[in-house]
Amino acid sequence: MAGNVKEGLQVVAYRAGETEFGADIRDVREIIKLDSLTAIPGAAAHVEGVINVRGEVVPLMSLRNLTGVPIVPHDMETRVLILDRKPPLGLIVDTVGEVKTIPPGSVEPMPSITGIAGNGSLYKGIAKLPDRMIILMDLKKISASADEDSADVVSAEPMPADVAPALDDGGYVKLTEFQLDALRELGNIGTSHAATSLSQLVGSTINITVPAIALEKIEHISSIISEEKVVGILLDIRDGDNTVGYLYTMFPERSAFRIVDTLMGQPLGTTGGITEVEQSAIMEVGNILASSFCDALAEFLGMVLLPSPPCFVCDMADAIVENSLIAIGQVADDAIIFRTDLMDDQRIYDGYVIMLPNPEMLGRMLSILEAKANP
Repeated sequence: MAGNVKEGLQVVAYRAGETEFGADIRDVREIIKLDSLTAIPGAAAHVEGVINVRGEVVPLMSLRNLTGVPIVPHDMETRVLILDRKPPLGLIVDTVGEVKTIPPGSVEPMPSITGIAGNGSLYKGIAKLPDRMIILMDLKKISASADEDSADVVSAEPMPADVAPALDDGGYVKLTEFQLDALRELGNIGTSHAATSLSQLVGSTINITVPAIALEKIEHISSIISEEKVVGILLDIRDGDNTVGYLYTMFPERSAFRIVDTLMGQPLGTTGGITEVEQSAIMEVGNILASSFCDALAEFLGMVLLPSPPCFVCDMADAIVENSLIAIGQVADDAIIFRTDLMDDQRIYDGYVIMLPNPEMLGRMLSILEAKANP
């Protein structure tokens, strides 16, 4: 388990300038690119603005401002750590690196001469690794600071998403926090099974973060994924002889290459293209993820669901969706998108599991969610 004292603390590493920081991976809900933000006039100096994340207004704090590192323009490497808290909050960092396991006994307290030690500090200490040192931050303290300093700057109430999620009756709804949490738990069950299987496959520990969830119309999948080229598999879900939905597992091409390198025991960066060997490796990982989600869904619905043999896909995200719309559109109207981050001790492999239930299955899922919310 992440953060187990005996096994060490798992931290995600990130930078501001030349300084490397780390934080407990359990305090990070997801990691996204910074595409654009809206500035808030009069906001505190460390609040750069807000972004829209699947219909939620998320305030963004700057790690450079918080730590006194000189400000520079954002670039293609800039990332946002979405903290695991409510209301939502993001931390802008220069880059995100690997997930490291900090061995027990390797963390020293901040030196008192720095003037930033103590219970109120944003820093937990300094992790001494064989090749470098990482300053460990307490993201919960950042959250508390944001609540104190920025409560009146921005509203954390969800704003209307660009595309409202559709239900099978033609109406438009927004999933409640309870429904999102229940679906996230469904994703947790699927990813925990997948993590065990993947760990056995590669011979080392693989962790999968709690997925971020979105319910969208299927024609908007490509705009949400926003990756130029993706690699993955597509399979259909059957209840007996009837197709009741589809499952996509998709990885951005760069993540797919890293996955292949990991499975084949190669240095990261070795894979630069997809041949039959690479295709087989990606299909193995995608099939494990999809099958685990299918099993979790079957248990959730109380049904017997069987996945079909998978089909390999490698193309631009919008092309994959457009080519599939004719077939999928005859069965499903909506997509439940799980953002999944696979992690070993060196790297994060981001991906997506996209569930496309038919209207009857989606209605059944929402009915179960409603029953759980109002027992």
